[in-house]
Amino acid sequence: YKAYVAYGILKAIESGSLSWDKKISGQTVEQHMEKMIVNSDNDSAAILRNRSEFGGPDGLTRILRNEVGLSTKTKMGSGVGGAEDERTTSTANDYVKFLLLLYKKKLPGVSRESYYEKLIGYMKRASTDGGSGRDGIVKGVGNGLEVADKPGWSPSDGPATNDVGI
Repeated sequence: YKAYVAYGILKAIESGSLSWDKKISGQTVEQHMEKMIVNSDNDSAAILRNRSEFGGPDGLTRILRNEVGLSTKTKMGSGVGGAEDERTTSTANDYVKFLLLLYKKKLPGVSRESYYEKLIGYMKRASTDGGSGRDGIVKGVGNGLEVADKPGWSPSDGPATNDVGI
């Protein structure tokens, strides 16, 4: 879900309703986004996901469905884990559609090359263990190919229990 949140932030920055250097909870939007993607920081993800500039989780759900064209099975939740209605849900097909638009740099409302480079750069450094581990898709692809991914995991499940990338 953090790749979807990052998209909402890029869209809000491009529209001018949010800026990279805006301070939220003692850090800039840019610092929160980097922590959210590179280290899978849940606090930064929650801070960014709830931004009013794109309507919080419900607004981001509408954007993903109506502008990106994702299915009704994609829904931004308000929490990590917890009750069923608080969880973010999506499908492999929706992630493929979203990641293809990211790869082609054609996400609706995001036209600046530098924004794509920033997000993809963070994804190239994304950890599978909250530190420096790079397993998941990266390990499966092997040496010689560059991978920009956003893995996710739960401490009880071990490293990289899910992973999406280009």
